[in-house]
Amino acid sequence: MLNSFYKPYQVYTYQTTKNEYKEDVKTRIPYKEVEVAVSYISHSDYLQNDLKLKEVSHIGFTHDNTLSIGMEVDNYEIVFILPTGREFVLYLKEIR
Repeated sequence: MLNSFYKPYQVYTYQTTKNEYKEDVKTRIPYKEVEVAVSYISHSDYLQNDLKLKEVSHIGFTHDNTLSIGMEVDNYEIVFILPTGREFVLYLKEIR
């Protein structure tokens, strides 16, 4: 069913380092490539939970359990992760 919609996406994480002026600088680092099925959702579909879902524009499904909030999946930021059996539901915010 859903398996035909899975596509490979690059996942990125951030590493914070200090520059020569002792300021924190975030560097985007590739984490790994995962299979994710991403779909657009409208605002009326997800107003059930009391989360920061006003920002969410897309929803994704994956089998990878190593993803965490704050990571980026190509041009989406992971806002919330909901484990549902063997799959994980990713609430995504478009960032670019």
